[in-house]
Amino acid sequence: MFTYRFGDLWIASAHALPELSAGVATPPVTDECILIEWGQAALPTPVTWYHSWGEAPMSARFGVCGDQFVVEFPDLAVFLLDATATTVRVVMGPNVPDVTARHLLLNQVLPLVLSHRGRLVLHAGAVATAHGVVAFVGATGAGKSTLVAACASLGAAVVADDSLVLERRSLGWMAIPAYPSIRLWPDAFAQLGIPAGVPSAHYTEKLRVDPGTLGWRSASEPLPLARLVLLDDPKGEVAQHPVAHDLLSQVFRLDTRDMEASVRLFHRVADLARDVAVTRLSGAVDDRDLLKVAARLVRHPPDVAGAMDLES
Repeated sequence: MFTYRFGDLWIASAHALPELSAGVATPPVTDECILIEWGQAALPTPVTWYHSWGEAPMSARFGVCGDQFVVEFPDLAVFLLDATATTVRVVMGPNVPDVTARHLLLNQVLPLVLSHRGRLVLHAGAVATAHGVVAFVGATGAGKSTLVAACASLGAAVVADDSLVLERRSLGWMAIPAYPSIRLWPDAFAQLGIPAGVPSAHYTEKLRVDPGTLGWRSASEPLPLARLVLLDDPKGEVAQHPVAHDLLSQVFRLDTRDMEASVRLFHRVADLARDVAVTRLSGAVDDRDLLKVAARLVRHPPDVAGAMDLES
């Protein structure tokens, strides 16, 4: 059995997850340990499907069968979760590479597990600067990972790439590191002048890189969240919504049918929007002066950079 840390939970898996840092030899006996099971299994029937998102090749649908949650990525893998999201069974599709199943587990399913277990998890990347953690929030393709890499190249520590765990404590909001990895499109490697990474999944051109191999730093402990940077929709749609609305649209959720949980989540997101400095970064990804924006965010405290145009 392999054990790892992911966010503030323990992960115990019968198969190695090389993207994660190894933990202790024997996982602690606690409800904060998530068991990952692997192998073929008959899928439960009938499944009542209640939610779906995305388009092929990256789409997903969510359902329930008895006391199990079913998360299916068509033609790729199915994940079966017990009611408390304590056990996750991975059922891979035919001829699907291990790297793809691990990617779906780490970047999609485990954030859902954390959310179902009471954590606030944003679809966001984040870096730690001398002035606190800066988080980039936005839809797929908005440029979150590229900004994380650009800031890391200027000395910031990587906190998260695609899913950020946040916790409100007595001294404010804390960002909890997920795992040290960044996934980038091939042109981003050329733009930043860094060696290309390794495949992250067989259906995408995005490549994964370990920040440590580039001499970049990674955070290992919870750190204060200083700023949220909201990125424009990659389709060019300019946000006209309140900050809380934009944040809520980027929250990981497993059971969207639970109305009471939805209300609690809304209030947590509203508190986050009220408590933390927010900057909107407009414009298309390809039009940004990447390193100039990164330099502003890394070198200036929130009360200064929050009041200025990041592109100026």
